[in-house]
Amino acid sequence: MSECWINSDEHIELPGYEALIFPRKTGKGGGIVIFYKNTQFLKVKLLENISDSIIWLKLTTGEHNKDQYFAFCYIAPEGSVFYNKNDLDLFQCLEDSCSSYKTLGDVFVAGDFNARCGNREDYISQDFIDNELANHIRPLIHYSSDNEAIKRKSTDNIVNQFGRKLINLCKTTSLRIVNGRIKDDENGSITFCGPNGVSLIDYLLCEPKNFNLIKEFSSGIFNIFSDHAPITFALSVDRILNVTLNNSSMRCPCTNVTWNDENDMYVKDIVANNIEKLFENIVGNERSDIEVNNCVNDFTQKLDNLVMPFCNVSISSLNSDQTTRNPKRSNSEQKPWFNKTCKVKLKEYKTALCNFNKEKSRENYSAFMRKKSDYKKYAVKQKRMFERYEGNRMDYMRKTNPRQFYKYFSRRKSKGTNSNITHEEFMKHFENLTSLSYDESEIDINFIQDAIYSQLDIPITVKEIIEAIKKLNKNKSCAEDHMINEIFITCKDDLSPILCKLFNIVLDSGIFPEAWSKGCISPIYKKGNENDPNNYRGITKRVQLKIIFLKIGEINTIGEQFHADVYIQARWREPKLDNCQHLTDLNLSEYWNPLLIIQNLVDHTKRKKWQELSFNSRGHAFIVECRRIKGHFSETLELAEFPFDHQSLNVVVTSELSQEKLQIVEDDEDISSINVSCFVDEQEWSLFDLVECISTVTTKQFSPKRNIRFPCLQLGCYAARRSGFFVWNVILIMAFISTSCFTTFAVKPSLPQNRLQLSITLMLTTKVFKLIVINNLPKISYNTRLKRVQLKIIFLKIGEINTIGEQFHADVYIQARWREPKLDNCQHLTDLNLSEYWNPLLIIQNLVDHTKRKKWQELSFNSRGHAFIVECRRIKGHFSETLELAEFPFDHQSLNVVVTSELSQEKLQIVEDDEDISSINVSCFVDEQEWSLFDLVECISTVTTKQFSPKRNIRFPCLQLGCYAARRSGFFVWNVILIMAFISTSCFTTFAVKPSLPQNRLQLSITLMLTTKVFKLIVINNLPKISYNTRLVS
Repeated sequence: MSECWINSDEHIELPGYEALIFPRKTGKGGGIVIFYKNTQFLKVKLLENISDSIIWLKLTTGEHNKDQYFAFCYIAPEGSVFYNKNDLDLFQCLEDSCSSYKTLGDVFVAGDFNARCGNREDYISQDFIDNELANHIRPLIHYSSDNEAIKRKSTDNIVNQFGRKLINLCKTTSLRIVNGRIKDDENGSITFCGPNGVSLIDYLLCEPKNFNLIKEFSSGIFNIFSDHAPITFALSVDRILNVTLNNSSMRCPCTNVTWNDENDMYVKDIVANNIEKLFENIVGNERSDIEVNNCVNDFTQKLDNLVMPFCNVSISSLNSDQTTRNPKRSNSEQKPWFNKTCKVKLKEYKTALCNFNKEKSRENYSAFMRKKSDYKKYAVKQKRMFERYEGNRMDYMRKTNPRQFYKYFSRRKSKGTNSNITHEEFMKHFENLTSLSYDESEIDINFIQDAIYSQLDIPITVKEIIEAIKKLNKNKSCAEDHMINEIFITCKDDLSPILCKLFNIVLDSGIFPEAWSKGCISPIYKKGNENDPNNYRGITKRVQLKIIFLKIGEINTIGEQFHADVYIQARWREPKLDNCQHLTDLNLSEYWNPLLIIQNLVDHTKRKKWQELSFNSRGHAFIVECRRIKGHFSETLELAEFPFDHQSLNVVVTSELSQEKLQIVEDDEDISSINVSCFVDEQEWSLFDLVECISTVTTKQFSPKRNIRFPCLQLGCYAARRSGFFVWNVILIMAFISTSCFTTFAVKPSLPQNRLQLSITLMLTTKVFKLIVINNLPKISYNTRLKRVQLKIIFLKIGEINTIGEQFHADVYIQARWREPKLDNCQHLTDLNLSEYWNPLLIIQNLVDHTKRKKWQELSFNSRGHAFIVECRRIKGHFSETLELAEFPFDHQSLNVVVTSELSQEKLQIVEDDEDISSINVSCFVDEQEWSLFDLVECISTVTTKQFSPKRNIRFPCLQLGCYAARRSGFFVWNVILIMAFISTSCFTTFAVKPSLPQNRLQLSITLMLTTKVFKLIVINNLPKISYNTRLVS
């Protein structure tokens, strides 16, 4: 049960559970949502809803058991508008309904009461009747005295009005507060933590006779999702049911559990606080099947209850007619505005929260509230900025690219399979996949029984457990026990002693737990007939790769390729060939193949491929595919650090199969290597004796399969350029020539012709040497494959420059042109639609608003008949600009129009137009009273990123087209600086007064000081209001 905090038209789903949702009709505040699961042993029925605040449920646990009635409550706090719109007393309603349902069965009441009861007694003290009087009235009425069973404790000592009402309700209905009375919550822990303090306002109520039914009760730890700590309790009931299960109609549920990295600290903290509970039923002397299975199941269930609330859980339900899969969304997709600063503040917030959960002191509470406020304010700010940006982007997209705008909002229809395959057919299909290819009767049982390995009898240690956990991989699926690897990786220090004891119990007893032998197989449709089980794949194939660099040849940094002779070995399991006897007539090409490709192979002079069959020590069959390739491999070789550059030389192996069907990994048994001694280009390069393997995914952009992701493994080595030649023959000689320039001062000043001759000789020597060096260096030509867009701007009119608001008003004409070879020498221009051709998707990045905006396209040709598409824009509006006032009033401001694109810098280059020059109309400057405008337009090429977008990791080309304006400082010089200088120099007039008249000196000094202060205050009031000192103020 939880406060739902949703609108009436919204919906909440929790996989595997049914929901009862009662939102407030007036707003999101308040309301209740209850999740429950109907099973063979538990039936839930809704009985009554009182003002969406008190929900009564009936729980039936068996034919012979007494029904139990649960009231789940959310009582709005004192002073809430709820009571203005609803004239009722919720505590009186709850009291009346409790009295009514008590006659039908056991009553339990739980929820948020917003009631602070302190340590007040929830029963009538000294409630007894004289025995003689009781005997007289017993025939007339039956009266049960209140007896104190267990003393209640509370860490919250304050009592409010609702607290007194709750105490009166307990006295009237004979219900008791469970908080502070049960072993796991003996002190009555606080359940609410807000900016105004902490309190205990969430309770569980029941009759004292039902205290023995409460198996567990605890107040959980606080988390980042709510101000309340969750109350958890479990009831123990007898189950007497005759259940008949029909296997043919059963569904096979498969729970998908994914780890949430944001909750690492919470999981670690909650596991550390419940270690004793996890150890409870692990004794160490379990020997029977039942004892071992109960021990494992109890530990798994307790750990699952602790951890699962912090994981993302979805359920795939497989029956005979459909497959339901719940899509997952990553945090980055849900929160594109969540930047690095947000992560840092969230981490600080979580750390403070964990410290508060460990020790609820005043200092920890203050730190927790402070960090929480900092994170919430910053996150809200970032979210608003992102929403504003998205709104502007959607508005722009709606006007300029309606097709993309529609795609953005159109929802994808999920594709499902409509197969008619029964579970029995699927079972038979997967049994065949995993079945042995030989007769089990051929196995020598006596040989196995007689095999003794003393090494296996050594007890498992905690160190071995930790080492094994370190080797676990993340993002792996789990069985029905929900035990994903991330749980053990996060809590390895706390869980390793328990796991060690558990594993040794299994080792000593020789009994393998049933829960560890179960798994969940999700049939994945491949192709062909959907009703054929053979067209479904159960698991992902795994291919292990190894490479040996036999020889590394020339490394061509300019051509971005290297020559190599490599041996590549790929091996994968083939269960059908386990313990195969007939190897001579075996055709390995008839078996499954991963269809591997050497992605970056340019050409080859030698290429050989063959297959072999190998077996490991356990008789498992592996098909080994070997390749010997000698040729050129492409590689991205950067020369930015030349001649001190390090280059990676990779052989990239991928497949025709998608990553859902195939996994390519490094061979963990047969290690890759490199033959450093056979390196050809060692005069220029130094080769490292290291081979590194990196797993990635790739796509095929220029094929029909461009939306499919393929597995990829980069197997590479590293080479470092030997920079000694360049240091001694270039850098050192250049440094010597440069320092020789100072020899001109050794020539006498009376011989200027000699000085001039020496200077010119050295300068020419420097230039000639530099030209010779450049001709012998690699010719680097970047951006040759990019689309090139040339920009020109005309500032038709510059309006007001608002330095405080950091924006300026302008009327500009922007022209962009780019080559379109398809239209060269085009004749039919009348019916030509230029919008059908390639477009750079340009954006005016710093445009704030506009009163006039026009856009059109034209076609132009140069003297050689080459076609150019010209895109023209006329924009009148405000442009944002970073305007600094530190040098005020002598500041110079740059007024830029920033043009960028939706295409990345790998696809587009934006440059200044070298034929049509940008210009500015200085005569139409509006703000010339205060500013002086320069007749100059400057263009600066940069790159930008979109921080609040899913493309925030992509760099986009950007061109700043701007002019300069200088503030006219004459007014401030004559009316401020000069007067201030005169007043300041007047301070020396005090020395003209005789020392014998100190009162006159003091009077004059104070008058000048006050005049200075008053004048400065007047000046400051007339200056721009900014948060830092300008040159004039300081």
